[in-house]
Amino acid sequence: MIMVSAVRVLPPPCEAVPLREALWWHPVHTHDAGHIWLRETAVRVGAGLSDVPAGKPWPTDG
Repeated sequence: MIMVSAVRVLPPPCEAVPLREALWWHPVHTHDAGHIWLRETAVRVGAGLSDVPAGKPWPTDG
């Protein structure tokens, strides 16, 4: 167990499964500066967290 401030970090009680996140937006916001920044930031951060290359679909069985 690791003590971080007043938060206890414990091992999960079961096997953790990978998470897959997706961003969806109305096409009217495609060229909105705030949406562009959010999408680019999400891709950059996500690329650093995953073994799956940014912009590529998650591998599936079959």
